[in-house]
Amino acid sequence: MLLIVAAVPLGCSSLEIASLFGRQALYEAGPNNPVMDIICLWEPAEGRGLDNLPGRGFAGQVLFLTRGSAEPAKVDGDIRVYVFDDQGSLEEQAKPIHQFDFNSQAFDQYLYETNFGAAYQLFMPYTRKGSHEANCALRVRFTPADGGPPVYSKMADITLPGAKQIGRASCRERV
Repeated sequence: MLLIVAAVPLGCSSLEIASLFGRQALYEAGPNNPVMDIICLWEPAEGRGLDNLPGRGFAGQVLFLTRGSAEPAKVDGDIRVYVFDDQGSLEEQAKPIHQFDFNSQAFDQYLYETNFGAAYQLFMPYTRKGSHEANCALRVRFTPADGGPPVYSKMADITLPGAKQIGRASCRERV
């Protein structure tokens, strides 16, 4: 019979499970190292829509960079994802067709540890019905829980493939 014994320090010292496996805890943003930039990588995808049925949309990885580290950080705050498209008048195109809101606790479920550090993996459904081609843009806003100023990502342009519509104007100016 083989008996394996693990040596665990006793007393007042602490032991983190992550350190047993050679991993460090995820880097965290905070008041002393606030989020300065948001990097978003989006691509067309299929997933579950607002009606819980399969639908098209956007798969993305969102990384939060702080002043204190080159490693992406775990964040504590509220997230809003704006979705724009090229349907309707220019005035309509300047307004988001949908916004997805996540409080800090809800957003934590999308956190993954990657080779780069903390990353949030999301699926944002495209809320317009149909299978038309749509030129879309997504933008993320992070509002820190500590009351700091909101931080916005750059606008990310993504084309959802589909049937082309003739005579449609495209909008490049969005709020």
